[in-house]
Amino acid sequence: TAHPFIVAISHRCLFSTSVHGTEADVTYARGQLVPLYDKYSVDLVVNGHDHDYERSKPLHAGTPPSGAPVVGSGTTYVVSAGAGADAYSPGTPQAFTAKSVGYGSGTPYVGSYSILTLSGNTLQLTAYGLKASSTTVKDDDMVDTLMLTH
Repeated sequence: TAHPFIVAISHRCLFSTSVHGTEADVTYARGQLVPLYDKYSVDLVVNGHDHDYERSKPLHAGTPPSGAPVVGSGTTYVVSAGAGADAYSPGTPQAFTAKSVGYGSGTPYVGSYSILTLSGNTLQLTAYGLKASSTTVKDDDMVDTLMLTH
């Protein structure tokens, strides 16, 4: 198909175990946006705001939509943020958590970033831990990968 994937990108993370995951503006946005992502079959949502890397399992809106999600099918949510900013630690993994990686003190990373690659009906997200000594992507560690196909 001409548009095999729908990807949304915005600043505030809708599902995070870190610092901002339960703030009122985040849960409000979750209540407004997740039902729309469900309705339009959004495949992937990439957010920032929390300075860590987290990936959810496939999710759809719970009841109420601003609360806990339903795990098992739907949209995958990724937080990939904070390169060059103070680190946040991921919180305690939740039922929706598939992967989380912190950076900063006690880790070799000063940030994280992700690269999306589209090839036909395959979308791949590759996440990297950014090392302070890095000069190219080859210097960084791959910390997660996600492949979506249609």
